[in-house]
Amino acid sequence: MLDCNDGSDFSKDAHLKNMNKKSEQPMYSSFEEYSIAREKARLEKVSRAIATEEQEKTTAANDKDDSQNVATKPAITPEEPPQTALSPSLELLSQSTIPLADQLCENGIAALNQGGFEAAIKLFSQAIAANPNLVEAYNNRGIARGEIGLFQEALADFDQALTLDAQCAAAYYARGTIHHKLGQAQQSYNDLSQAIALAPQWVDPYINRGLILTNSGLRSDALDDFNQALAIEPNNINALINRSSLYVRTGNYEGALVDADLILSLDQNNATAHNNRGIALAGLGNNIPAKQALQTALNLFTQQCDSEGQFRAQKFLNTLFS
Repeated sequence: MLDCNDGSDFSKDAHLKNMNKKSEQPMYSSFEEYSIAREKARLEKVSRAIATEEQEKTTAANDKDDSQNVATKPAITPEEPPQTALSPSLELLSQSTIPLADQLCENGIAALNQGGFEAAIKLFSQAIAANPNLVEAYNNRGIARGEIGLFQEALADFDQALTLDAQCAAAYYARGTIHHKLGQAQQSYNDLSQAIALAPQWVDPYINRGLILTNSGLRSDALDDFNQALAIEPNNINALINRSSLYVRTGNYEGALVDADLILSLDQNNATAHNNRGIALAGLGNNIPAKQALQTALNLFTQQCDSEGQFRAQKFLNTLFS
């Protein structure tokens, strides 16, 4: 997780399944699938050849005895090849491979949400092998890879997802997240802006773009993004935390306090909210409750094994009350 110095969170929930569109371009996930396709093409070629031969025989018979009115089955032309039964393996491919890929992808998402990143990567890879055009599998495998620090591999997955579906907002969002982790602010901003253009009611891209703008010193623009996220989802804790943190940075202690209190009404154990509340109260001259809030934040950060949070809370306590 990428944090601002005052505890701002870079949101990372990028599972937007319904935004993935499947491409129809022919791709083969294995030599076996390629061989099945080759065999199907060969059978169709043989069928056309047989049809042509039957047509020629029928024409010859009609030429030999044109006076006989013999009812014959219409010949099938090469443009209308006869239906041939698929081999069992080809039937399995056509009937079961796509549902199998979808199920593998669902299992991968479950593993991803539970923090089983290696298992998720394996499941998404199996889904891709079953259906190389499954955008959702590439996107979520990229997310899992990003969680374990495989940033270049993650970017490759997001690039492939966008090659298959250039309108996939989730892939732009997830790729923007990786660019941010790599310190590539402009690329991250561009991807998050594209995600917003494609999915304007999705709050996470606004929050993350607001963080990039905050860290770039564009605080007014950042506030616009946080406000837009909260207009869509008024009780979004990530948006409230980041707006509260921005208010602290800009000296709007009243605003910071209002947001911190709202967060604590939703999550009493939110350490960052207690931290921001303490700073805001100190800024407003309410030192006793400010010290209590900061001490609560320090205790919670300690319980949550958040060393960075501990450092921040302790720093403010030392600065304000030592």
